[in-house]
Amino acid sequence: MFRKTMVVLTASAALSACTRTHVSTAAGEVAPAVPATGARLPVGSELEVRTDSKLTGKHNRVGDKFAMTVRENLKAQNGDIAVPEGSMVYGHITALKEAPNAGDPSLIKVDFDRLVVRGRSHPFNAQVTKVSTTTSTETLKKAGIGAAAGAVLGAIVSGGDFGGIALGGAIGAAAGTVISLGMDRDPELPEGTKMTIRATQAVTLR
Repeated sequence: MFRKTMVVLTASAALSACTRTHVSTAAGEVAPAVPATGARLPVGSELEVRTDSKLTGKHNRVGDKFAMTVRENLKAQNGDIAVPEGSMVYGHITALKEAPNAGDPSLIKVDFDRLVVRGRSHPFNAQVTKVSTTTSTETLKKAGIGAAAGAVLGAIVSGGDFGGIALGGAIGAAAGTVISLGMDRDPELPEGTKMTIRATQAVTLR
């Protein structure tokens, strides 16, 4: 996903409902690119995807593969559908870090490998620019009313210190986007989590 680039969370948590949707986005975003035709996906094109399985700090390991399904057609400027709904994106986990202290989130780092469109597989790199998760009141309470918003499940994490965690070592060196798994006892990014991913390499589709 954003090969070797990480993005900054700009969302906050609230305790106003039994459940709520938490959306983490990248700060300082530029407008996404739109393909001119359905034949080529330019750098900056964005895909709306959802995870096909949960990603968890308890059961997953570095190197584990995952799949995401494209949930909306990506239309080109000429009206063609460049990437149809139902296309597949595949990636792998590049780093995991359990919370070292109480009140810190666990972290996962993910990177993308392939985009499968109309049955054809293409090399693919992208960065996550948005994560949308439905978070329970209990999870938000664990984050704490005054805690950093980044402690919430699905937060996109930047480099440097984050909630007392230095993103150095293996997690800082690995390619991919760092995402908070929250501070639950069994931290996970649920199946069906919605994400927006932005291509960091051009892909010839036809």
